[in-house]
Amino acid sequence: MKKLSLYIFIFLSWFNIGLADIQGVKYLYCDVKDHDPDWFKPKNFVFKIDYNRTNDLGKSYFYEIDGVQIPDWEKFPSGFQLVNSETYHIYSLVADNARAYDMFVDFKEMKLYINLYEKNGIFNERAKKFVSTCKFVKK
Repeated sequence: MKKLSLYIFIFLSWFNIGLADIQGVKYLYCDVKDHDPDWFKPKNFVFKIDYNRTNDLGKSYFYEIDGVQIPDWEKFPSGFQLVNSETYHIYSLVADNARAYDMFVDFKEMKLYINLYEKNGIFNERAKKFVSTCKFVKK
């Protein structure tokens, strides 16, 4: 019985740590897989994520691309919202005249799924889809 209690305690502790990973300010480093040099030039990037678990909302920023910090990164926030227990949606808060994007981060798989759209009258054509592997880093 003591062993069972110990296993339950360890499991609950691990589960709580896994859920707490995204709370507060975190940096997420992602490597773009199947890179298309003609369309999506960055090979890796870092998001700064500021997330509040109590309301399941936050903001994310493109903080760094290919190892170079983006000037004035804090002026261009994206939305960051919980979709289900392990998946978050990153979406543009600013309209762009040429392109739009949808991104979904799956923290169970540690992958980022990027859908980039080109303007064709309205943003109705998906131009490219990319998958990135990600990990949390310290900055």
